[in-house]
Amino acid sequence: MLLDQLFNDLLTSMTTSTEGLAAWWQDNDLFLELELPGYDKGKISIIRDNDSILIEATKFEVPGNKEYIIKNSSYPEVILRKYLLPKCLDEDKTEAAYENGILRVRMPKSANALSKRISIK
Repeated sequence: MLLDQLFNDLLTSMTTSTEGLAAWWQDNDLFLELELPGYDKGKISIIRDNDSILIEATKFEVPGNKEYIIKNSSYPEVILRKYLLPKCLDEDKTEAAYENGILRVRMPKSANALSKRISIK
């Protein structure tokens, strides 16, 4: 089926890690969920471009009263993920929400990409 092929193309052509990622088709929408625990919503940016989506999240934790820090690998922490997308999605109708450490992006198919029944004359 065409949707299965588009979904498989999405997963196999991603340019970065798929760790913490869930992606699925529901009706005519493609959903991406990315685990971003501990990030502030204001420090997450999403850039949607024709055939890709770029997600960047920055977490900067100040160690506080820790005088003798030798190493703190989460100071600062930046996640940068870019995923290739099928061209059938409507870029202008992309929506995103961040709740309980999960970023959810909804991307509907464009009206031109929806299946149409053709009558036989």
